[in-house]
Amino acid sequence: MMRAPAMVLVALSLAMGAAVSAISVGPEDSPGPIVFDTARGVPCAVVADGHSDLIAISAAVRVRDAELRARPGVGGVVLRAIFGDGDNLSSDGMLRVIHRVGGRVDLSWSPDCATITIVTAPTMLRDAVWVLAQALKNAEMDGPTSSRALRELLALGARTAADPLNVAVDAVRARMYGADIYGRGETVARDGLAGLRRDELLAYYRTAFRPTATAIAVVGDITLDQVRSTLENNLIDYEDRSGTRPGRLVAGDRPERTGPSRTDVVSGVSSAALAVGYEGPGIGDPLYPSFRVMAALLVEGKGSRLFRTLRDTQGIGYVVGGEVMPEIDTSTLLAYAEFDPSREDAPDPAAVERTIVEAVEGLLSTPPSESEITRATRLVVGRRMLDRTRVSDRAASLARSRIMLGSFDAEARLDQALLKVTGDDVVDAARRFLTKRCVATVRPQVGVGRSGALRTTESEPTVSP
Repeated sequence: MMRAPAMVLVALSLAMGAAVSAISVGPEDSPGPIVFDTARGVPCAVVADGHSDLIAISAAVRVRDAELRARPGVGGVVLRAIFGDGDNLSSDGMLRVIHRVGGRVDLSWSPDCATITIVTAPTMLRDAVWVLAQALKNAEMDGPTSSRALRELLALGARTAADPLNVAVDAVRARMYGADIYGRGETVARDGLAGLRRDELLAYYRTAFRPTATAIAVVGDITLDQVRSTLENNLIDYEDRSGTRPGRLVAGDRPERTGPSRTDVVSGVSSAALAVGYEGPGIGDPLYPSFRVMAALLVEGKGSRLFRTLRDTQGIGYVVGGEVMPEIDTSTLLAYAEFDPSREDAPDPAAVERTIVEAVEGLLSTPPSESEITRATRLVVGRRMLDRTRVSDRAASLARSRIMLGSFDAEARLDQALLKVTGDDVVDAARRFLTKRCVATVRPQVGVGRSGALRTTESEPTVSP
């Protein structure tokens, strides 16, 4: 019988209520990553996993320098256009190779890191690495592919703009971080990318996609020798094309916030939402584990203080929750609720705000119980384990760990640090970070119905040569 993956065993132990002290983030015989650098200086990690029938190849790219020099949204277009025409193959040819490899390519973006992950069979390793290498070094941002990518991003932006919680979260981050890259979302309004030119996309691509800003991880039923030789052969001409003169800085500084701040948004949404945000430490900061457990205790899951206060006690909102958005230089704790303001028994937005703030900042006066710390730690560690059960998740996590935290094994060390968080650590985190809250309220525009539609007829956007 095939042995269950270590991550699944951990998740099962959490579900059965095992004590936190008994949680193991991986068995002693679990193979760690074998790490090497290619001749061009690309750090790589390989995890041989004979339990999987698939392999995953993931490349994480540090995009911060490019984001600083591009208007919001350009990175999202570049990531979606990266499998277009290249030096060696047309976009149609690239799509045929991707289909032959297996057809699954996962893309993710943040202001710090973009990730490309390809999942395929072990026999298709060479083809999959070839496809990935073409994306990293030879993308041309051709007109048809870039225009299609632009339309995809704007369509995603339109869907985001119809979701009141997304609007509220984006408004909080924009108010907290201003013109800094952390004030950006992946999506952008149509007018924000008006007149987008191919040279903007190429400048972003060449600034971000460099050997020293890239990390690659391969996980699955594969050997080190196979992976190493294949990566070396395909990345031998992966070069730094950013040039000696960096482009002009576009992103700005964060606004000075000496106390609580707020922003109010009237939008074409179908319901109301309220989000409260707090700025925390970057994911690599020694204080991050305490901040992360504190956030889970306050806003995540049905056992959180927020859910028990808003839903169980007061019955407010049909969406109640929160999350942490970790970045290299900061993290954002978000608590939010969505409700229908048209109902006769609709809550007063000011009352919702007071309740959320009291549920979160009440930690300053009411320290956590031991059971709250146990629940929060189990939740965070358990979710992290579940998020790394598939080979694609594990490969992407390893690659991102190298970019975001500086080493391939940093995520594993973070797991261990989370398990050591105490109640005193959480109280200290509350005193440090539950200050200078930022509140965003979103309410429907008068005359907009449940569809939330505010549509106009416009020509299809394209990327200029």
